[in-house]
Amino acid sequence: MHLLIVSCTPRAKEKSNTDKILDELRKGYEYNGNTTETLYLLKLRT
Repeated sequence: MHLLIVSCTPRAKEKSNTDKILDELRKGYEYNGNTTETLYLLKLRT
């Protein structure tokens, strides 16, 4: 089964607590042979 995660966190990935939680979620989900994909919404400054 495939899990798609859409992250809307405003912080950079390396500073995001949300991303650390998602990393652990992905590890657990993929442990049983499932796949995951994470998309990040970015705000572009113009």
